[in-house]
Amino acid sequence: MNLERLNVANIELYIDAPIDYVFKCLDDDAIIVKWNSFLIENIYETPDDYLYPKPGMKFQSVQRFGKKQYTFDAEMTAYNSPYHVGLKVSTKEGISFTDYYLERAGSHTKLIVELSTIPSNWWQRTLTKLFGWAAKGMYQEEYEKLKEYVEETYDWEQDIE
Repeated sequence: MNLERLNVANIELYIDAPIDYVFKCLDDDAIIVKWNSFLIENIYETPDDYLYPKPGMKFQSVQRFGKKQYTFDAEMTAYNSPYHVGLKVSTKEGISFTDYYLERAGSHTKLIVELSTIPSNWWQRTLTKLFGWAAKGMYQEEYEKLKEYVEETYDWEQDIE
């Protein structure tokens, strides 16, 4: 069965920090775990994969949902610092895609997060169509945490020479 890709959510935020710092908070696992309540760790095939990410790089993402821990196969589909990161995660429910697009907006950053999925079967497709709004709310909350983390931790004084 060949199912098409479904849009789950598009989230747009304006973050009061420069694009390079916002990108770092989306790209550095040590920072991501400070604002993302799902991520436990990412396990890379080689140390260079962590240090020098690139499209096609595969890794395992260990995440927690509720009290359960899951390990997912993941792949970086795009990497253009500091403007775009794309990720693909395979689960038994299907393939999930997350694309982060960053744009300069003066001294601020516009972040657009696009979430989509290719369900593994018609049942998952139906669930996505019925309950996609709930997933959007959950993800919106996570990215609001990112915005809050970035704005609380960025030091504007460091830019003054």
